[in-house]
Amino acid sequence: MKRFKNFLLLLSILLCFHFQASADPAYDCVLKGLGNSARGNWTNAVADFTKAIEINPELMEAYYYRADAKYKMQDFVGAISDYDRVIKSKPDYEAAYVNRGAAKARQGDADGAIADFTKAVSLKPDDEFAYNNRGNARSAKGDLTGAIADFTKAIELKPNYVSPYINRGDAELSQGDKERAKADYQKALEIKPDNRAVKKRLDSLNGK
Repeated sequence: MKRFKNFLLLLSILLCFHFQASADPAYDCVLKGLGNSARGNWTNAVADFTKAIEINPELMEAYYYRADAKYKMQDFVGAISDYDRVIKSKPDYEAAYVNRGAAKARQGDADGAIADFTKAVSLKPDDEFAYNNRGNARSAKGDLTGAIADFTKAIELKPNYVSPYINRGDAELSQGDKERAKADYQKALEIKPDNRAVKKRLDSLNGK
């Protein structure tokens, strides 16, 4: 799921909202909500974003970040509802499709997830996360060939992205291609040597 990658990114967002807060009290609530999100206080963050929406029902940032917080709380129905609202207002907002697709996947709606990830890559063809996520959804449906194609595209876009190597290895193993699976697991360990789950996969393939 594409969310805040690190503290510096969140800090830049907080600073951006800081300059708007004095002009619109709804932004002040969003700023407070982002602070709570940064600390993992998801319940308080949802309350802050809800307050912002009460003040300004057209503030799409509040719906988007509330959806993120709801996702973290595993309120996938609520998250999807908020992403729906964002997409209705901003139909070209690629990140909302990625995140809504992730929420649908967590609900077991693989078809809905695939549709959202497909829309996302049509809007942003270089989004490696959307391809990886769509690959997982396709794998869940048993479309291993399609899944492998998506994982391969994610790797092409970001060669040091470890998840698609692991996911492609799992799909290849499901197809009975142990050698390709080994190669992908080994590459994943080169990128992240402390991944115990991948080490166990390799040990199993090597008969250890």
